[in-house]
This record gives sequence, C-alpha cells and structure tokens, in this order.
Amino acid sequence: MRISEDQIDALKETLNISAGQSATALSNLLGCMVYMNVPEIKIMDIDKLKDFLSEETRSYISFFSSFEKNFTGKILVSYEEDQKIKFVNMILKKFNLELDEENVLVEVSNIVFGSFVAGISNFIGLTITFSPPEILNSFDNILNIGNSVALVGEIVLRPEINGEIRAKILLIPSNESVVLLLDKLRKMTE
Repeated sequence: MRISEDQIDALKETLNISAGQSATALSNLLGCMVYMNVPEIKIMDIDKLKDFLSEETRSYISFFSSFEKNFTGKILVSYEEDQKIKFVNMILKKFNLELDEENVLVEVSNIVFGSFVAGISNFIGLTITFSPPEILNSFDNILNIGNSVALVGEIVLRPEINGEIRAKILLIPSNESVVLLLDKLRKMTE
C-alpha cells in the first residue's frame, strides 16, 4: 500500500491524539499527572513487522486485542520488562490490591486500548470496538492481518509519583481499515 507524506502526517496526528488520551486515562487511574512525550511514529509494511518486533520488544511483555466489526485489525501494547514491575507495584500499592502482575497489566492494557481506540474513533467519527486484551505469546497472533501496514509509536509516560514508563503501541489495521481511515481523514481536510 502506498501512503503519501501528507497521509503519513495525518495518521501520525491521529495517533498522537490517541496516545494523549491514553496518558489522560492513566493519569485518572493513578491520580497524578502523567506526562507523555510526543510519540515517534513509524509506518512499516507488515512483512517487516516480525523482525521489528523480534528486535524491539525482546525485553518487553506485550498484550494485544483485535478490532471488530467495521474497523478491523490489531492493536498491541508492549511494556519494558524491567519497568513493568515498577508500574505494577505502583498500581497495586495505590489500590491496595493483591493481583498477579499479568492481571494488572491486562487491566491497564484494556484502559490504554479503550482510550487509544476512543481517540481514533472520536477523531474520525467512526465506532470502533475491540476484543479484551490477551497476552502475546506468538507474533502469529498479530501478523495474520494480510498485506497491510503497521503504525508503531513509542510512548514514554512519566507519572509524577514514580519516574518513567516506556511502552510501545502498535496499530495494525487491515488494508480496508487503512483505506477507511485515510478516507475519513481526507474528508476532514476538505
């Protein structure tokens, strides 16, 4: 799929808005300001994604979800392995919970996905639904999307109360959904 520079800029802006909504949702969860850098967004062909994921998320724990109905594809969030413990402990302490770290990260991923998807949905005026997050055990779970593109953003969240948390968010829409998204963005600029 050929995407122009203007279309790439529009996609990046859409993802920036969505990432900002995720930071706001985490801020609400943690009860403190969560600062976020402007994510570096990369767009890559799906055939290059497996190598990228193997290299870039080697020391991460990842969760994914599938988009359903009129906008299809996958979304993935990956937390740095060494920082996930700090993040999980921050949440367990704040809410006085006794859960295992995977369940905490599934719930946080659900919040991140929900706010991220809501950002895209609100921005383009399209209802987007997704399945509950699952831990990523195999790249095959997210690479079975066909010939599409992946939009990869690295986000650094800095909660006031506890340093820095790095995460990668990948949006892997189907070709049809990329066309739909670009069409909605084009109509917004007319």
